[in-house]
Amino acid sequence: MKKTHILVGTGLLIIGIMIGLKFSASPTRVMPPAPKTEETEATRWTCSMHPQIQQPDSGDCPICGMSLIALFNDNSPDLGPREMSMSESAKALAAIQTSPVIQEYPTAKIRLVGTLQRAETNIKSITARYPARIEQLLVDSVGTVVTNGQTLASVYSPELLSAQSELLSAHKRDPQSIYTKAAQEKLLLWDLQPDQIQEIIKSGQAKEQFELRSPLNGVVVDKLVNEGDTLKTGQALYKIVDLSELWLYLEAFESDIAQLAVGQKVEFSVQSFSGKAFQGKIQFIEPELDSHTRTIPVRVAVPNPENQLKPGMFARAIVKAPMPQTDEAPLLVPTSAVLRTGKRAIIYLEKRDTERPTYEGREIELGAKVDNHFIVHSGISVNDRVVTHGAFKIDSALQIQAKPSMMTPPTENHTQNAMATGIEVPIKNTAELLNLYFRLHYALAGDDLNTSKTTLKAMMQITGDQGALPDLIHTMLAADSLDGIRKPHFETLSKALIDAVKAHPNAVEQDLFIMNCPMVYGERGADWLQDNDQLLNPYFGAMMLRCGELQETLTK
Repeated sequence: MKKTHILVGTGLLIIGIMIGLKFSASPTRVMPPAPKTEETEATRWTCSMHPQIQQPDSGDCPICGMSLIALFNDNSPDLGPREMSMSESAKALAAIQTSPVIQEYPTAKIRLVGTLQRAETNIKSITARYPARIEQLLVDSVGTVVTNGQTLASVYSPELLSAQSELLSAHKRDPQSIYTKAAQEKLLLWDLQPDQIQEIIKSGQAKEQFELRSPLNGVVVDKLVNEGDTLKTGQALYKIVDLSELWLYLEAFESDIAQLAVGQKVEFSVQSFSGKAFQGKIQFIEPELDSHTRTIPVRVAVPNPENQLKPGMFARAIVKAPMPQTDEAPLLVPTSAVLRTGKRAIIYLEKRDTERPTYEGREIELGAKVDNHFIVHSGISVNDRVVTHGAFKIDSALQIQAKPSMMTPPTENHTQNAMATGIEVPIKNTAELLNLYFRLHYALAGDDLNTSKTTLKAMMQITGDQGALPDLIHTMLAADSLDGIRKPHFETLSKALIDAVKAHPNAVEQDLFIMNCPMVYGERGADWLQDNDQLLNPYFGAMMLRCGELQETLTK
């Protein structure tokens, strides 16, 4: 048996050797290398905000959480220091989008908020024109809808009874005499209607009980008497409001006033009728600024024939203000195309007649912001195409390739720490201001412009309108964008509050956390305060919500 196993094993070994020799004798098949495509040019992945982060695979930045972008080594050495070239695949990965420069007269869309109120000219108080006693109230509750000429109450008045007798006596002697006309005028002044006077003359008898009638269509909003009350001359009985026209009071910022004028059409909406647009016309613009809110009230007359709108409703309005025409229409670029750093404005242009997508940084002179566009005074021409999405990635790619960034040119010299603000925060208001400051911080981190402005208004009510701190908050309130509030004003406000808390630690009764983001101004970062240690970046919002680090803890 043992000998048999040895023979079988030897046979299998010989068969294996023969198969191996057969395959080794056949020609070797070498696979050709994979063709190099544009997609294989990317060897590393990096963060546009933190170029020191480089990884072999895609993912999120461990510092700020932004998606990593592909790092391409495809720039031509012939490009200028402010130019960036990339392949079509790199352009797709970076999601670069462009749009042409527009030359036309823009129409500004001014967005305002306000509330509907009663039209003061349509409010009527019904008063007693003569002493009387109320025999019967026919309209006895608030909210009753009345029409012009409708009987409101029945009254008894000896004076009115005597005045009727005077009319009848004078009319009986001579209907056309001055005494008859004087008696009629007296009753008209007592709010009797012409048909009531004619009815007295026709019947030839004075009425002991007389009807008080409504002089207009409307709603009773106040009832001031009861049955059996004795009225004195001038005493009010009812207040009636005609709601067929309302007034919409809007709050306009100083920067909007130049574009508003009496007679302009206003379109607005209310929550009760979602999707339905109402219209009115500007009737009056207050001549003085409200020192507390730093706004100017604008009154809009609003037709309300179906009584759908109610006083007290909150409204969001848009006023379309065409730009005055000049000799030549201005150049316009979308707001998303502009990168702003301090007083400078940067855009990236797509160069024409190039084999590969190529972009060039350009400094421009900005004009006013009109709706979703900026007016540009110089730096571009009507035939240019500007990058509207991805400009920040292009600028970051320049830094990664050791080229000068348009956002931080060599002429700018930022120190690590911002200069002292020179703004003094009153000790007694520190805690109250901090609460509003934290609300403002959350609004900026959440990219919420409306809440930011509402909070700044609340701050103005605490600080007043005189001094460096109110001036700063007013400047932030006048900004028309989140970036206008964030840089540099939110940093200045943060620095002032940090200084105040450090100088007077007993002014607050909670732990505070000083955070810092190193990417706010490129070469230097910026600080802010939080009421907890869960970092939320107010300078970039959702774009880099977690970018930053805890700098210092201020214990109570």
